[in-house]
Amino acid sequence: MIVIIQELLGIYEQENAALEKAKARDFQALQENKMFLARRYEQAVAQIIARREEMKSVAQNTRAKLTELQEDFGKIATRNRQLIERMNRAVNRLGDTIRTAATDAVAKRTSAGYGKDGAIAASQTRNMSIGINETI
Repeated sequence: MIVIIQELLGIYEQENAALEKAKARDFQALQENKMFLARRYEQAVAQIIARREEMKSVAQNTRAKLTELQEDFGKIATRNRQLIERMNRAVNRLGDTIRTAATDAVAKRTSAGYGKDGAIAASQTRNMSIGINETI
């Protein structure tokens, strides 16, 4: 369990570094290994829960080490969540900027068009379909 937590901590530290430097490819490259370690961690936790009585006899220094690692993991995971939220906000702002630029470009290119009632309508009031592909 200690080894799994240490490996998972290492992945989270690498992921945080990639997020802080806005390196999406580095972040993406870590995901497969992160998911693998997360599954191993989940299985290890399930075993500890299933063997609760046996765990009571584990040496105190091992328990202390696990508690310390869990606290470290919590701090790093919190920082990871903050960085991911920051990345999401940046992506949303970028999407808004692109949509606004596309709308402005169309408005400049066509000054007028026909509305629903057949009358000439300014392009600013016309509906326009814009989509964004968010694939990394």
